[in-house]
Amino acid sequence: MKVVFVIPKQSGGGAEKVINLIAASLPIIDARCHVKIVTLLADAPTTFGGSLTPTVSLNASRVGKSLPALYRYLKNERPDVVISTLKHVSIMCSVVCFALKLRHIIRVANNYSMELQNVGAAKRLVYRHILKLSSRLSKEFICVSRGVELDLIKNFGVKQNKTRVIYNPVDPQKPAPHDIDRYAQIYLSPKGAKIFLFVGRLTKQKNLPFLFECMKTASSTYILWIVGGGPEEAALKELVKKSNLDDRILFYGHKNDTAEFYRNADCFVLTSNYEGFPNVLLEAMSYGLPLISINCPSGPSEIITSLQIGHLISSNDSAGFIAAMENVDKSKGFEVRKEIVCEQHNINKISREYYDAICT
Repeated sequence: MKVVFVIPKQSGGGAEKVINLIAASLPIIDARCHVKIVTLLADAPTTFGGSLTPTVSLNASRVGKSLPALYRYLKNERPDVVISTLKHVSIMCSVVCFALKLRHIIRVANNYSMELQNVGAAKRLVYRHILKLSSRLSKEFICVSRGVELDLIKNFGVKQNKTRVIYNPVDPQKPAPHDIDRYAQIYLSPKGAKIFLFVGRLTKQKNLPFLFECMKTASSTYILWIVGGGPEEAALKELVKKSNLDDRILFYGHKNDTAEFYRNADCFVLTSNYEGFPNVLLEAMSYGLPLISINCPSGPSEIITSLQIGHLISSNDSAGFIAAMENVDKSKGFEVRKEIVCEQHNINKISREYYDAICT
């Protein structure tokens, strides 16, 4: 059975990481699975765990310009199933697979309705019609959360019998180093400080100015680590400087290995306007960290289901967010959080669910 995953590039974020993990696991479940990853754009090699999966790069300068090369590749390969992720990639794959009469599964990784609010009215209308058309061309959808599934059914005309929810897996933890934690030495914080951690792309979607406002009001002993890069990085650094928070909000840029940040933090925070299924919350839980998240659509409410896991805060409720920060105690529920991730989101379980979807 030939399976092809299509992604824009390897050096991306959570979606690309999940695809690499799944792609690497399928041949372990069934040796008859011959899996390849097709990247549409010219890109550097991945640092993800699934880097051993054969990868074909179409080396296009833009996603749209890869269409002829993708058509030729899939026509020659004739895979049994094509799985695409991310909106613009899936739209193009749905057209190509329909033309070639190939089975196509769309992995929906975000809340489309919320995502479209970030574009102009005319572009939003065009995108909505294109997404509805691609939904008709492709008959199978893997949704990363119940919220994403509901949005697809309610707002894009997808029938419920064409969808299934498969949560994201968590990358197995690397063994802890035997020496003193590296970042504890390099990024020394004041004694007695409470460390809050954010890991992710620095985009408007993440709503970090709200988090900075909370830090301004919260205890001066609180430190916030920002791990990640993105288009808003310069503006966010300038905002921190103007707010005189340089000594309490620290930027560390993109890191391929974030393990030591998770190990040394006291709590993970997320203030997004919307998500699909935020894997960073699961990653934080796998290190035993308690969570504080805005209850945005969609995903956080499906992860934070008890106070042992963390706190869900209403949008723009800074007082509630700060109160949750004050109540953080990493030791309470430490093992419970790790066990939940291990049982419900381990790569073997999730890969089996993808395998079942492919074989159905």
